[in-house]
Amino acid sequence: MKDALSRRVRFEPPQPEQVTLSLTARDLEIFRLLDRHGKLPSNYLFRLTKHLGRNETFLKKRLAMLYHGTDDGAYLTRHWTQHNSQQFGVYGLTPKAIRALGDKARRHQPTRNDHLRHQLYGATFSASFEAQTGANQFLHGEDIFARRPERKHPFALSAGTGAVIPDDIIGLRTPDGFSRYFLVEIDRQTESQTSSHRKNTIERKFTAYNYVFANGTYADLAIPNATLLFATVSERRVQTALALLERTVEQRFHRKFLFKAFPDFGENWKIPRTFLPVFGNWCSVEGCVVIHKRL
Repeated sequence: MKDALSRRVRFEPPQPEQVTLSLTARDLEIFRLLDRHGKLPSNYLFRLTKHLGRNETFLKKRLAMLYHGTDDGAYLTRHWTQHNSQQFGVYGLTPKAIRALGDKARRHQPTRNDHLRHQLYGATFSASFEAQTGANQFLHGEDIFARRPERKHPFALSAGTGAVIPDDIIGLRTPDGFSRYFLVEIDRQTESQTSSHRKNTIERKFTAYNYVFANGTYADLAIPNATLLFATVSERRVQTALALLERTVEQRFHRKFLFKAFPDFGENWKIPRTFLPVFGNWCSVEGCVVIHKRL
């Protein structure tokens, strides 16, 4: 469908016009980033591939071409969200793009049915880590569990009678080979802190992670250390979570739990214009902790 000026209608399904579409090195890098992190907005994709082209308008047009695709299908999915009267398309991969990646695609392709805001929060969080550390230092979850046998959910950690599954697992590696690993929890302030009848609460998560640290079950992932990063949406949520942690978790593990608020993903959420400040100061029960770009 087209408008009166013969332009594609923005919110309509893909409208292919080309018979063939030759993929470029930048296209494949975009596919790799989306496969690695999940759905990302166009401004992030531009910043992450700026070394392959410095014209943002051209990139947006190219993303539109990959979204509309050819007669045999599209390479990208697209979602729209509003940001200060400027539209940013949010892009994800289709099976066609995953096939184009070949053996560079992730072995584990999770099925996502969570809210777009949750997916975006997690994707921009891990992409911000990668962008600000350099690809040679950043370890994605796929890099971490690639050394392990296939299983139903590669992130699942034994937590006593059940399991706890973090939203993501990432790591940083120094030039001399030392690695530090982070279990990531993305909190949009939709889960109750405590509840006697709800299955998922922050208190139950803290109890589960207390078991993980007490018994070293993060070794299930073949990693030698772990710290929990609790990324939430407000300073008030940080303070209430810290108070809950102090009552729930053994004191010897308090330093294993770090908290930080990223307000862009609050109730009136918007796509951040720049990378999230994932390095620097994080809060803990014992005070401020700094995560450095270079360990």
